[in-house]
Amino acid sequence: MATASPGSLPERLEAVTRPLVGKAYVRSPLGEGAGIDPDPRFRLDAFDCTTFVETAIALAESPDEDAAQRRLDAIRYEGPPSFETRRHLMESQWIPNLVRDNVLTDITREVGGAKTNQLKLVMTKERWAKRRVAKKLQLATEHVPEGTFELDYITAKDLEASAAKVPPGTVINILRIEVPWSPVVITHQGIVISRPGSKTRWVRHASPVLKRVIDEPLASMMKRYQKPRKWPIAGVNLLRVNEVDSSNGPHE
Repeated sequence: MATASPGSLPERLEAVTRPLVGKAYVRSPLGEGAGIDPDPRFRLDAFDCTTFVETAIALAESPDEDAAQRRLDAIRYEGPPSFETRRHLMESQWIPNLVRDNVLTDITREVGGAKTNQLKLVMTKERWAKRRVAKKLQLATEHVPEGTFELDYITAKDLEASAAKVPPGTVINILRIEVPWSPVVITHQGIVISRPGSKTRWVRHASPVLKRVIDEPLASMMKRYQKPRKWPIAGVNLLRVNEVDSSNGPHE
């Protein structure tokens, strides 16, 4: 399996994930190897949307597979790997922690400008207890973050018109409208890439519908998300993957 090679980070993200296109979609394929979630901590044969993004970043920032496994742990966990320290919740753990650690930078406003909106998610233990989404997630109440978490977003229609402005190497997050029965609003992720020889912006993602990792034109994806849904789409949040400072090494 290829890991990081010479080139810019967006180029490496595309190159290291190219062999993963067609791999199976499996819900929650990674765990801690034991305990509550005994799935392996690293694998390259199956992904869900988030583990695909996490693994892509780890591979692109690492010289070999051993280093990629260590980097993946640093991305997925707030401290030593355990079920309790895993960044389970996208809006209240995964995004704010990885932005804080300079793994990601929110560029939604850079792309959306005046058309950027903001969504606020208020997390409380009461909300977690009454959730209808993520009911099977065995995260004890004391490990659930509380507070107000804000996310910038662009509507799918506006992003369809601005697809060419999204830089390769961007994590794209699909936001639903905020509802009281869900502790999350992000329901899907992928990575924006530029395929060699193509001027089109593509999203490489693990599709729960097609059950495999696919490439999809960004503009087409945004058009698809404009169709009516039972849980409506609010829009899209954009996060640039940052180059690791080689003088300090990966955050491990």
